[in-house]
Amino acid sequence: MSKRVRIDYYAYFRDRRGLATEEVETQAGTLADLYRQTAAEHGFALPIGSVKAIVGDEFRPMSDPLEEGTTVVFVPPVAGG
Repeated sequence: MSKRVRIDYYAYFRDRRGLATEEVETQAGTLADLYRQTAAEHGFALPIGSVKAIVGDEFRPMSDPLEEGTTVVFVPPVAGG
């Protein structure tokens, strides 16, 4: 079943996509599925194991189900020191 979700882009993803946010129609069942779909469509080269997902104000496992109307933020690895 298709669902509509919002993706907010930051850092690497915003630079690569050229947008801060977009709404998408997807068949993705999980956050991981949504990342794979988005990465394939927009050429994101980061491996799924290095990406985190935020839903609401919480980091969520990539295996979590994707719900209609969800806002997702994919977070690239952060270097710091």
